[in-house]
Amino acid sequence: MASSSEPARTEAKIRTLAIRIIGWHWKWPVIVAGALLLALLATAFGVHSDSMDVSGQGGVTLDPHLRTDFVLSLVSAYTLGAGLAGLGKAIRELDRLRPILRLDESKFDLYRSRLFPNARALSTSGLIGGCIGATLSLLPLLDPAIRQSHPSVHSLPFMILLFGLLGMMAMITHCQSQVFREVGRQHIETDLLDPEAFSPFAAVGLMNAGLWLVGSAIASLLVTSTANMWVVIVVIIVTTGFGAAGLIVPSRGLHAHIRARKREELAKIRHAIADERATLFSGSDRSSVPPRMNDMLAYEARIESVREWPFDTSTLGRFALFLLIPLVSWIGGALVERIVDSALG
Repeated sequence: MASSSEPARTEAKIRTLAIRIIGWHWKWPVIVAGALLLALLATAFGVHSDSMDVSGQGGVTLDPHLRTDFVLSLVSAYTLGAGLAGLGKAIRELDRLRPILRLDESKFDLYRSRLFPNARALSTSGLIGGCIGATLSLLPLLDPAIRQSHPSVHSLPFMILLFGLLGMMAMITHCQSQVFREVGRQHIETDLLDPEAFSPFAAVGLMNAGLWLVGSAIASLLVTSTANMWVVIVVIIVTTGFGAAGLIVPSRGLHAHIRARKREELAKIRHAIADERATLFSGSDRSSVPPRMNDMLAYEARIESVREWPFDTSTLGRFALFLLIPLVSWIGGALVERIVDSALG
């Protein structure tokens, strides 16, 4: 009896902690991420202190592997802070949808709690991510041709931590996307003439895309370090794919719902137009009933022009900007390294 109640108490404590984290002000994720970054940088400098060559003229030559650990630390801290900040953003956007959701309070609270994964899902995703990070870090060591240029085993804990955090962030993104997809498909009260009411779907999607693509931009700095280029490229492609999916998936349910509602509304108005057309061409006296054909045609055109996705020009423009950030960072970093190498002869 005690063994069965212990997991429930643990889960309740985690849920309570999750509610507190969701309600945090934006400064707390920044503080937590900053503290993690300082701790990781201190660890990295301590590990690589013996490889730093201090010259008599006051110059300092850093081990190139330290640059890799520095970038890994930066991406890890960013992932933690962005994931915590994203939780609060998602819950606020779901609360904005409350007036147009056909849900009672208990069901709405259930969806609210689902924005944060349960302990088992979160730990499993972190474990899987850590294993992937360890594999990516150790696999290149099997090739003697690149063994010398590959980061030392000192980077292994940084890789495990980073990919563990990425796994957790992927699970959080998945949970948030599924919640918004379900409420958009099944529980929303759609007013086709008020597209602004659907803006929380676009806001959550843009947030998820931004978090993944900015993290991908930071990770692209590894291309100019000692990390294996093909591994980095694969990671960047995967994170960019998560960014694109993070934008689209939360709105898929709403897209299907709006498309179905448009078909229903257009079928009604076209049936009414057909009836009005029959009245116009009938021989009966209709002088007492003014024709409504113009109004009906205008309403039909208005319904046809309704967007089936909650993305306006501004949303797509900002997504394109986020999409360009990794590419610009990659190219810019490579150019800077080439310029520095040329200047140093």
